[in-house]
Amino acid sequence: MDTISLANVSKSFTIRHEQSRTLQETVLSFLLQRRDIPEEFWALREVSFGAAQGQTLGIVGQNGSGKSTILKLIAGTLRPTSGTVHTHGRVFALLELGAGFHPELTGRENIFLNGSFMGLSRLEMAQHYESILRFAELETFIDTPLKHYSSGMQMRLGFAVAAHVDPDILVIDEVLAVGDASFRQKCFATLSDFKRLGKTIIFVSHDAVAVRRFCDEVVWLKAGRVREIGDPEEVTRAYLAEAHAGQTRNDVADTAPGGTAAMADAAVAPPISLRLVETIDPSGRPATHFDPGMAVTVRLSYQAQRACEDVTFAAGLHRADGSALHTVTTRSRGGLAVPAGEGEVLCNLGVLPLGPGEYAVSAGVWLGIDWRG
Repeated sequence: MDTISLANVSKSFTIRHEQSRTLQETVLSFLLQRRDIPEEFWALREVSFGAAQGQTLGIVGQNGSGKSTILKLIAGTLRPTSGTVHTHGRVFALLELGAGFHPELTGRENIFLNGSFMGLSRLEMAQHYESILRFAELETFIDTPLKHYSSGMQMRLGFAVAAHVDPDILVIDEVLAVGDASFRQKCFATLSDFKRLGKTIIFVSHDAVAVRRFCDEVVWLKAGRVREIGDPEEVTRAYLAEAHAGQTRNDVADTAPGGTAAMADAAVAPPISLRLVETIDPSGRPATHFDPGMAVTVRLSYQAQRACEDVTFAAGLHRADGSALHTVTTRSRGGLAVPAGEGEVLCNLGVLPLGPGEYAVSAGVWLGIDWRG
């Protein structure tokens, strides 16, 4: 029997686009017979999947795909509009930072507050208190109100509590992204212990490497529906390929204002377009994880509808927040002559002095020389 089961789950929200905020606005709306017609927004549509005891299930998808809504349904903070959600056992959810905590209470008080949410007595939490404190490494700040904690400190406290209240189901929504490298390693070691103890873990992250390494199965959500369920390597590869393809189309349109943008049009096929963008390791094999000191190369596979002159290819590396770190183009060799058909171009980003984290690759191709990046 599955520890978590979702069957044909849909969830809608009502969006109101106009709201009277003052008495004057309310009276005017009444006199002018203005009506605020609410809009129904479906965050999830007929979602079905399950997770067995001891399984770690990853959920991936772009922002707005419904990931957080699913986690809140599993945690019990939301109810489905239709369909059923069943959980068996105690659920501890690490959702958005600060959820379940009171900002005016101290770290110490919030530890006991969260214990009470899980049905543990004050005596039981007192027995775990010192261990929680050591795990969180917040001894100096434990009597400081939570509103003065940084996001990393809140994550430390939340995860430390989760590690000691013995949940049957642990739900994690991207909160590990704010932790430093050493504490993240401690968290993943604890999650591995949870797996060995037969706990069920629902893991949402934009870190594809962590999802592949840690999860037994992955659900890919797109626009509130299940796009694919299966092997972590296969599902994340398909998800990232689609995400990169969409980013490539946007980059081509944005980075070639003076030339002929190689972007599909409803009426005219582009003369040249990118089919696949992937990072490869020094041996030429596709890779998404790079250790410090490794050279990073981006392989661009393209399709030319006809022979093209003066072609420029480019690849860039960005932080998760979108800030650019490094960009290379083929313009230094002059415009390239590309024959009709399929081909590949390598853009070598080199050895980059970057710390642990998740980074994004973008790419573009265009005709002409007027490029402003």
